Amino acid sequence: WQVCQTNGSVENNILASIKSRLLPSQSKIHKENKATDTQHHSNTTPYNLRRSYQELSVSQVQSIPNVSIREKNRLGFIGYSTINHDYDLESINGDKVVIDRTTRLMWQQSGSKKYMSWKKAQKWVKELNKKGYADYHDWRLPTVEEASSLLESSQKNGHLYIDTVFSQEIKTEKQRRYPVLYYSTEQEWIWTGDESNSDGAWTVRFDIGGVSTSWGSYFSIDSNYYLHCYVRPVRSLASSDINNVEETEKKNV
Repeated sequence: WQVCQTNGSVENNILASIKSRLLPSQSKIHKENKATDTQHHSNTTPYNLRRSYQELSVSQVQSIPNVSIREKNRLGFIGYSTINHDYDLESINGDKVVIDRTTRLMWQQSGSKKYMSWKKAQKWVKELNKKGYADYHDWRLPTVEEASSLLESSQKNGHLYIDTVFSQEIKTEKQRRYPVLYYSTEQEWIWTGDESNSDGAWTVRFDIGGVSTSWGSYFSIDSNYYLHCYVRPVRSLASSDINNVEETEKKNV
């Protein structure tokens, strides 16, 4: 029995020696993958999504580019983005951001923790800029085109139609045990900076995967009432921002 153990040990040593010569180390594989990722990033063709705010009708929103619409309704549509994103999660001075090279946008990873009215959302973003989140002072509400670009075709982040690169849904014990009865509403709806021509503003809904307007006097932008609408601020990436991130990645390879 001892002879069998010894022979087995020698055999394992021989196999390990052969593997070490034939197979690259994990660190080498990681470095090669990083280099490939960096090369892929540099070849990414960016989308130019509208950045200036507009007043849009339902029919205009139902005609925005880069979305696949499953169903149209009187408030907007149910659908998802057709953009193939190139996301990176970065931390800048402890502030987490999601960089999308495909759309050349930087998103706050978490977004607001509370929902608020459209006007309060604008004030919330101003306060964010005063603080200089991630050392930037040009955060803003996204346009419909920008916000809808985050819509996924299926529920990928908990019950939300958004990529898992964004903050994960934090579940309580009740939510884990009874997901149908108790679920997080955080970031289900987010405001955009675009107004609708029905005295409301456009929202993107990650709970059902779609775009809708807050319409009528009850939910108008001048009303004291508000929907469960959160804020996920965005900023446009300059070429220098992309270059800085890529230089950091090269240093880490």
